[in-house]
Amino acid sequence: MQEVPVKLEVPLSPGAPSTGEPMVLTLSYINATGDTVFRGGPSPVVVAATVSGGEPPPPVQIIITYT
Repeated sequence: MQEVPVKLEVPLSPGAPSTGEPMVLTLSYINATGDTVFRGGPSPVVVAATVSGGEPPPPVQIIITYT
């Protein structure tokens, strides 16, 4: 199994609770000719604000499949 860490910064709604905001993550890997060659998701995730220097959230695992 291959792992590729990706860090995303996602803006939250102004009224998002401290427990996080539910979202859905979908990934598409597109080649130079514009064809989608790998897909992942949709996977439900909860996005929460983090404090600088605080504990990072646990990683989310997304299964990627060849299309």
